[in-house]
Amino acid sequence: MIRTLTAADAASYRDLRLQALRLEPLAFSASAEEEGAEPLSFFAGRLGENACFGAFYAEALIGFVGLRRLGRAKTRHRGEIWGMYVAEDHRGSGVARDLLEFVVESAGDLRQLELNVVADNGRAVRFYQGCGFVRTGVVPRAALVDGRYHDELVMVRDMH
Repeated sequence: MIRTLTAADAASYRDLRLQALRLEPLAFSASAEEEGAEPLSFFAGRLGENACFGAFYAEALIGFVGLRRLGRAKTRHRGEIWGMYVAEDHRGSGVARDLLEFVVESAGDLRQLELNVVADNGRAVRFYQGCGFVRTGVVPRAALVDGRYHDELVMVRDMH
């Protein structure tokens, strides 16, 4: 089951988000240390401010993805996908594709969806390409993790 996460899901979201930050440090701009120090209200606030969708299996949150509409009048036709993660034991099951398609269906009048992905994460890049995203640019040295810089690819999906 996939549905919009609410503040009532904050504890489950926090636990899975911290797992994601620990296991996949290159996939997120935040670190487990940074967000692990935040109170539960921080995570509840994030879910209240942004559209965040969760995938559930037997009542447990197993994946999530966020969608944020850009806020200015000239950019409100664009949406940014952020924070995509599926628990390791559910990868390869189609959950990630289901989550992303749920985002696409929830995009309403957005004309374009955008995301950034670490360039050397070939599996994720291929996944997004398979979901209709195309590479449009590179952000060099976008992240510094353990003393090493990592580039990010900018990817876009045309919605119309």
